[in-house]
This record gives sequence, C-alpha cells and structure tokens, in this order.
Amino acid sequence: MKKSLLIASGAVLCSVAAGVLAKPGLDIQVVNTMEVMQLSKEGQEVVKEFEKERQTIAKSLETDQQKLMQDAKAFETKKATLTEAAARKERNALEDKESTFKRKVADAEATLREKMQERTEIVARSVEKSIQEVAEEAGADLIIDEMTGRVVYAKDGIKQTRKAIEKMDKSYEKILAEGKKPEGATKIAAATSAKPKATA
Repeated sequence: MKKSLLIASGAVLCSVAAGVLAKPGLDIQVVNTMEVMQLSKEGQEVVKEFEKERQTIAKSLETDQQKLMQDAKAFETKKATLTEAAARKERNALEDKESTFKRKVADAEATLREKMQERTEIVARSVEKSIQEVAEEAGADLIIDEMTGRVVYAKDGIKQTRKAIEKMDKSYEKILAEGKKPEGATKIAAATSAKPKATA
C-alpha cells in the first residue's frame, strides 16, 4: 500500500515537474539551503551557542561521572570489610546513583536535541525569508534546493494548488453523482472487512 502511494506520488511529482520545466520562459534557479544555514552569520552564531551549551552540560556530566566512579572504587575497596547487610545497602545506594546519572544524561541529550531543533527552525525561517527576497530581486519564478530537489520558492503566478483542488473536487463530485464509492473508500472498506475478527 505504502509502496503504491509512493510510486503514485512520485509519478505525480514527475509529471508536475515536467510540466513546470516545459513551460517556456520560466526562470528556474537553485540554492543550497544547507550552505546558507551553515555559512550565514546567524547560522554560525547558533552553532557556536549550541556548542557552548553542549560543552557546559558535558562538563557537568563529566564531574558527576567522576564522582560516581570514585564512589564505586571506594565501595570495591572496603566491600570485603563490610557485613553482608551493609554491603547490600551501599551497593543499592550506588545503583541508585548510577540510575540517577543515566537519567540525567538522557535528559541532557533530550534538552540539547530540543534546543537544536528550535534554533534550527528559527534559522530555517530566516533562510526561507532571504530566499524569497533573493527570488523577488532576481525575478525568479522557481527556486529549487540543489541538495534535496525541494521547491523552496514558487512565484504566485505558477502555483497550481487551487486548480488541482478544484479538479479533484469535480472528479469526486462526479463519482458521487454516479452513485459510486470513491476508490480510496472502497479499498479501505475492503481492507477492513478482510481483517480477521478477534476471537472471544
């Protein structure tokens, strides 16, 4: 199912791209959004700030890890002199510290990922804005990211989204008017009925 959808989506994209590229007098330009993000002053500043925060967190975790290792070494040194109950108590305390440290590492990694994502999104919006300004100044109709092939700017005059929606709605209304079920709904219904029923 997924494969069919991907093939169908690819075919649609290829046909749309072919139609766009075949349009005479269309000004198509390219940009490398990754380079814009990495080499722009704003992008470099974000990387610097993130790296500074990463190093601060890493230093804090390193201090905690060293303390944990010292506690583990001290326990191993005196373990033989402890009673069974005392050794169990200290071992449990050490395991609790290890669990706490692991949670702290996981939380730190999650925090760094969130911050990087937030800042990347901010820079991405700046990149998008700058590309739009460049496109308007250059009089471009279409700008494509050379890394991904994604369209990052399209002039209003060449956007066909509304027309595509109208065409799709007309086809859908025609199917309903003829008393038929849309193909998608039919396949979903067939797939649902084909599922084995749960036994009591």
